[in-house]
Amino acid sequence: MEMIQSVVIDIPGSANKIFVESSDHELISSISLHYYPYISYERSVNGASLLISVTNNKIIYANSIVKIDCNNKKLYILKRIIQNSLIMKDGYLLLHASAVSYDDKAVVFLGETGAGKSTLSLYLMGLGLDYLSDDSTIINLLTDQIVPYPRLIQIRDSAYNLLRQHNFSVPLCRFGTKSHPWIALPPVFKPINFSQIILVDIKSGCETELIAEVTNMNEKMRIVAENIFTVLDMHKSLSTIFSLANKVSLIRYHYSGFSGINKFLDTIFK
Repeated sequence: MEMIQSVVIDIPGSANKIFVESSDHELISSISLHYYPYISYERSVNGASLLISVTNNKIIYANSIVKIDCNNKKLYILKRIIQNSLIMKDGYLLLHASAVSYDDKAVVFLGETGAGKSTLSLYLMGLGLDYLSDDSTIINLLTDQIVPYPRLIQIRDSAYNLLRQHNFSVPLCRFGTKSHPWIALPPVFKPINFSQIILVDIKSGCETELIAEVTNMNEKMRIVAENIFTVLDMHKSLSTIFSLANKVSLIRYHYSGFSGINKFLDTIFK
């Protein structure tokens, strides 16, 4: 008889407390790493609002069944289901973004996977900026604050090697031979007010560096909309996107390395 293991994921500001169970112990361990420290190991589903069960080649949740044709895709698909299930409470927004702060001013890096959000955040933390969140950033629109959501940071080896060339020397943790290494950094749990939030639409590996403020409201709304994780109805989405885009400044930053970082810092912290 296979032994079932389970983990409960309880994210600040989320409407769902998610219970995940599976006989694949490595899968449960991987999910625990991705959502540490917002996890607990409970055998009972009591108190959870969403149950996700992973058995062999199936993921069962909310009366839905997702079939997996390749075992290597299991973790990726499960993470996507959990992320899409993190329906936030009214007034909370989850962005696909990383965030750091300095002198009570938050800088939120937007960008698609692989754009360089974590790499740039880690480099700035090496310069003394504080860690707020990685990959997912929670915003409370009711209090006009970023809710710190620090987790272990997973980074590609190539990105870490680039950081080491710039004297970034934080130790790595590696779990398994195929996974990217993890970095654990001390977080700051102080909420940051909205009036001091700067959204940065970033893109790494560019031949020409670009630092330009986006002032067109439609363009700001488009960039915000492309980076929302939260599931909202259409009316709430438009209202939320407009509110966020209207309250913050947005800078487009394209970079190839860190040679122009001082100019970027002067721009955002002027």
